[in-house]
Amino acid sequence: MPNKKKILVLGGTGFLGTELVKILPEELDPYLFSRNESNSEIKHISGSITDLESLNFAFKDIDIVVNLVGLSPIIKPKDDMSYSKVHVQGMQNIIEAVRRNNVKKIIHVSALGADKNSD
Repeated sequence: MPNKKKILVLGGTGFLGTELVKILPEELDPYLFSRNESNSEIKHISGSITDLESLNFAFKDIDIVVNLVGLSPIIKPKDDMSYSKVHVQGMQNIIEAVRRNNVKKIIHVSALGADKNSD
């Protein structure tokens, strides 16, 4: 199918990202973006949302960005990623990369309040 829209799934190797790419319509050309390697046959770009330059590289010619990146405020990450670094600086970088690369649409899924006790 010519002129498929390119969709980049941030956090694409996580639980939500893995499931999302399975159900994307055929008219979308999916790419995964994550810090972790991917065993998927879908095109993968390694990087971090805390690194603006890796986002700029990944966002080139992308039509839609889906942000599924999330750290739990309860679970301590194994590396230097802090909750605020990912959810504040990371989101600022995503917005800047979207602006610089004229991405047409962004879909953001928040990790905040994602538990049974949230309102």
